[in-house]
Amino acid sequence: MVMVIERPSQPPITNNGRPNRFVTAMPDIHEDQIFGVIDPENTQYGADVNESYIWGVSGVRGSGKSETLDFLGVRALAMGLPVWSNFPIKFRLLQHHKQPMTLEAMPLIFQDLFSISSDLYGGLIIIDEYQDWDNALSFMTTQSKLLHAFWAQIRKNQLSFAYGSKKLRWIGLKTREETDIEIGCQDAAKTPKGRRLYKRGERIYWDYKDWSGNWTGKAYEDDPITYPYTFEAKFLWGSYDTNQRFDIFEAMRGLKLDLDKTVISDKDQNAKIDLEATERMIESLFSKEERIKASEIYDLVGANGSKEKTAVSRLIKDMGGKEVIWAGCKYFKYLPGAQV
Repeated sequence: MVMVIERPSQPPITNNGRPNRFVTAMPDIHEDQIFGVIDPENTQYGADVNESYIWGVSGVRGSGKSETLDFLGVRALAMGLPVWSNFPIKFRLLQHHKQPMTLEAMPLIFQDLFSISSDLYGGLIIIDEYQDWDNALSFMTTQSKLLHAFWAQIRKNQLSFAYGSKKLRWIGLKTREETDIEIGCQDAAKTPKGRRLYKRGERIYWDYKDWSGNWTGKAYEDDPITYPYTFEAKFLWGSYDTNQRFDIFEAMRGLKLDLDKTVISDKDQNAKIDLEATERMIESLFSKEERIKASEIYDLVGANGSKEKTAVSRLIKDMGGKEVIWAGCKYFKYLPGAQV
């Protein structure tokens, strides 16, 4: 018996062919509310959304993750930066001695992200429920590899990136390793005392962790200090939709590259190896066995000459494998959790 799941109907399409789903209430937010949020003690090191930082926002359901991402987007927009987000952000900015202005995040088109579009430059990218796009269990997919490559170059594109996930360990290793600052969230309304005092989303407790050391100069692994802050978030209400639903099929669609193949050749043996096919075959082998005899891999991929074998060995190491000698024979061993 086969169960068929029909994909939901597409959202309305605008005249430029992109989804028109970023419509929210529009609260009035004064610039003092935005720029007076984070205290000087925690900003003395200079971390902010107008610099090339990667922010990971974590917490259980309803802890204030989306509200925190919304704040980062509101802050960036108020600074005059473009913001691309996979959920709606919209508000009216009030400033001293200036006319109010309506500010809104642009919908993040993932095709632009995967194609490393030059349009994504000099701003902030926000992705909520990021584990749907870059899952720790699918780190070798083309989609994850492209995302990892993009985040590795955000400084050159003058971008910041903020993502939300219930647990950071759910996302791809390379994105975790690139993350500069983690903000752990807890809604005060879900604490024993706060239940009687606050509404949901009114006060959020933040715990900062400087994973890279780029913020405080001390990486969390070397100096495990957590910096707490109480975020009064009520002024944001209406600037985003806390019940925004995400298209789960969009992240599951996957990605296929249509590129010219790179060929590894051994001129002495007049043999060739298809690098892309070789990588797929090795991925399949490692999914079944943790340790594989080197000679078996060489035979399977057709690596007959010394140059081909060296190239295949290098490819396996790049994929997270390691050469080991066991019982006098050379093996390749896959290392779970290794960077790919």
